[in-house]
Amino acid sequence: MASGVTLFIVPTVGGALPEVARRQVGDWRTSGLEVEVFEWLGPGSSSALTARLARPVAHLAFSGFDDERLEALDRATANWSTPVTVFFERPPSPRSLAANRMREDSRFVGVGPSERGAEATLLARQWTRPAATQGEPVLTVAVPAFNAGALLERSVGSLLTADASGAIEVLIVDDGSTDDTGARADALAASFPGVVRVIHQPNAGHGGAINTALAHAKGRFFRVLDADDRVEPLALRRLATSLRHETVDLVLTEYAEVRPGEPLPRRIDLLGQLPHGAIGRVDTLADPQLGVSSWAVILATSTFRTAALRDSGLRLTEKSPYVDLEYVVLGLERIETYRAWHDELYRYTLGADGQSVSEASYRRNVGQHEAVLLRLCAEMTQRTHWSAGKRRYVIERVLVPIARRHLEVLEGLDSPDARMLAFRRRMADYAFVTLPPFVPAWKRQARALARRVLPQRLRDALRRWREP
Repeated sequence: MASGVTLFIVPTVGGALPEVARRQVGDWRTSGLEVEVFEWLGPGSSSALTARLARPVAHLAFSGFDDERLEALDRATANWSTPVTVFFERPPSPRSLAANRMREDSRFVGVGPSERGAEATLLARQWTRPAATQGEPVLTVAVPAFNAGALLERSVGSLLTADASGAIEVLIVDDGSTDDTGARADALAASFPGVVRVIHQPNAGHGGAINTALAHAKGRFFRVLDADDRVEPLALRRLATSLRHETVDLVLTEYAEVRPGEPLPRRIDLLGQLPHGAIGRVDTLADPQLGVSSWAVILATSTFRTAALRDSGLRLTEKSPYVDLEYVVLGLERIETYRAWHDELYRYTLGADGQSVSEASYRRNVGQHEAVLLRLCAEMTQRTHWSAGKRRYVIERVLVPIARRHLEVLEGLDSPDARMLAFRRRMADYAFVTLPPFVPAWKRQARALARRVLPQRLRDALRRWREP
């Protein structure tokens, strides 16, 4: 039997395969996947299955398993390294120790009845693609760095601590720094040859640095770490390990915000609605049952397949803030499938006045913020080939919140009424982005007072509550 086979293990009912299993096997074979069926007849099947696995397989799949069978499956697979998909007839009991352990094990993916329609095609792609070759980095982490000398050791150090046995390439782009960023980056490259690479370039801004990193990345997957942020090393190690056999186009992980005066990072939980390890289609991300309730594909959560980004022709605007919005919207051009891990990977540092997301920076760069929003709206009018679901996600979860945030910034500037009316006229060309009704001055003043006196956490909660 070839090593690319999927071994599909199913319980029998009266000597016949359950209908759902028979249909799944047919779908996979039609999609070009090689499948061998192993019938689980009872407790004695565990030893027979272990003997069968003396021959290699690329993937294991199980169907129709209740809590008792899951416990047996857990014992039987304790020492396996093969990716495993478990098809549930109904959600496992919250008290099932095996099911809870599987949620934390990167080998296992649970698929519920409502998700099966997409699985034939996804799995046919997933386990027929080759894994990374030995010595090839699986993941390139790009670190755009401009005058970040004092921060570089901390951010890059969090990547190096992960020590994923050559799976991670750290690519520092010194973006025309005038401090010692370049020298510190070169020192890191000298200390970690083959792991850390440095590219020095004239200043092109955050977008230009990401463009350069994407063009030179060697890893099959690509993500960005800003120089003032860091990662959780154990979570990165788990991600890099899972990426060796990963074939979806986008891997989503959780992140936490680090704020001054708060002793612990604040977990955001953008993916809480998605099962841990779940595979899905990007065009379901805005679905009320299958998707996410807020904006989920952001720089801090997203690990893209490098080839998909390159094939999309992604090119971010140079010397402009807020191009991370371009990155996570235009980067979806060739992205079809995702996997969601609940690992808290990214540590996003907030509170610095110079950050583009600070209130002062929003006001100072309000023109660039609007320019990026208008560019994305214009791009959406050109992307008629996108599925309705993907467009819905970008419009409802990304563009509408950005536009509403922009109105909030305009409220705090001089002559806000004239500014907001002019903005609304420019947005009139993009009717798919719904804006809230015009707010009279007294209500805006009440909001401004609330922003001054309410704690940041409460303001964030109110903003999320107002978002669709």
